[in-house]
Amino acid sequence: MSKLKSTILVLGASSFLTKPLIKNLEYENLFEIICQSRSDIKDSISTNSDITFLRINYEEKKYELKIFQNCDYIINFVNASELNQYEILNFRRFLEHVLTISNPSLIHISFLTAF
Repeated sequence: MSKLKSTILVLGASSFLTKPLIKNLEYENLFEIICQSRSDIKDSISTNSDITFLRINYEEKKYELKIFQNCDYIINFVNASELNQYEILNFRRFLEHVLTISNPSLIHISFLTAF
């Protein structure tokens, strides 16, 4: 059984850049959307119940990897300049896990190398 829509994962979804992106993705209705943030963003992004919201603290290393298995596209808006070196290390470890599990077709990485 194939899935009807591709899945897009938006990392760092609390970024001000994500709101118009997610609204556009919702409007196009072509993707299952997963929004990940370290903050609670559910009410500030959308009231659409079809969007999956994940609140992940990379340091805890406790997250359900199964949800990332079907991610076709990953867009990263995590602002590494707001993270200390330890948090960046944990985020990179998290991102490596996600990329290994999902094997996405397209990956957009931004702000990742800033220190």
